[in-house]
Amino acid sequence: MFQPHLLALSGPSNSGKTTTIKMVYELLLKHFKNEGKIINVHDCLSKRATSDIKRILTIGEFKIGIESQGDPVSHDKKHHRLRDSLPFFDKEGCHLIICTSRTKGQTVEYIKACEPKYKIIFFTKKREPLDNMKSEWSHSSQAIYKQTIDLYNEFLKSSNAE
Repeated sequence: MFQPHLLALSGPSNSGKTTTIKMVYELLLKHFKNEGKIINVHDCLSKRATSDIKRILTIGEFKIGIESQGDPVSHDKKHHRLRDSLPFFDKEGCHLIICTSRTKGQTVEYIKACEPKYKIIFFTKKREPLDNMKSEWSHSSQAIYKQTIDLYNEFLKSSNAE
């Protein structure tokens, strides 16, 4: 039986976490479209005024929840997006959650609260000099993308074995 996973990209503010997660999202869309898989994308945000994304990708029976807002409190100071998104994705039956967080504090605690149901894998992002930022975004997004594809394939194998 497949154990749900949570992939968290942690790092300090302004280290490119949101940009990296959005790159992962685009890589996944491209991958599954090239594979001829039917993808349903559910955009969970009602406003378009933010650069962050909160989406659920459904590929067959496999669901991926993606939340790029990893700050302790959202910009409007009314919502703790990550705190609210993680149980939402769980309730929606996501097999994999990809999110961002800070390196310590509230957002890390929100993620750790998902154990033991979700196996958590942290990826660490550092604040890079401007010259290295784009290559580091690419490197980090590729690592999370590859882990996601591995978990998707693991899910398929476990589904076929049942």
